[in-house]
Amino acid sequence: MEIVRTKDRLIPPGRKVIQGGYEEDGTVLFHNVATIDGVKLPGKTATRLGGCNVPFRGQEYPVRDNYEIL
Repeated sequence: MEIVRTKDRLIPPGRKVIQGGYEEDGTVLFHNVATIDGVKLPGKTATRLGGCNVPFRGQEYPVRDNYEIL
């Protein structure tokens, strides 16, 4: 496994994402990493999110460009 940079909900060619769980409504989630204020944070991504979400300072932050997926 490796972490690969992506954006705009695109899976890089030749890659498979690693499933990480489900939302309460059954939406499949995948692992990701995003950087906020210079800190790399793990988070979740799904097609319907339009990017990824990461927890930071007690909130869930949306990241739409330049994040990484596992």
